[in-house]
Amino acid sequence: MLQSKNNRCDDQTLKSIENLAETVKSLDNEAQNIYRTVFQQQTQVDELSKNVSQVEEVIQQTQSYFHAQAANQSAFELQLQSLQETVNELRSASYDGTLLWKIDDFQQKTSKKREKNQYERV
Repeated sequence: MLQSKNNRCDDQTLKSIENLAETVKSLDNEAQNIYRTVFQQQTQVDELSKNVSQVEEVIQQTQSYFHAQAANQSAFELQLQSLQETVNELRSASYDGTLLWKIDDFQQKTSKKREKNQYERV
């Protein structure tokens, strides 16, 4: 009887040990899955960090390009203005031998002169 009690205790102990072994094995599998997931996520974070760096570099290059374009546009606008002034001067020039000269603010000067003459007559 003592032996059968010992056998039952041994059987229960073995079952408990087997259950614990299965639990440990299951926990080990879960831990491995977690480590794999963490590794994959860390790899993704590293790749995203590289992508962010590349995007920042492209943004800086684009900003530099736009600044250069703005400077070029200003230079072109100055050249255009100068060319327009030259064209206007050439349009007002006479090529038939008649001497012409331009009086700046002619309208304003003549109206002032007329006003002055009217005051003198009164």
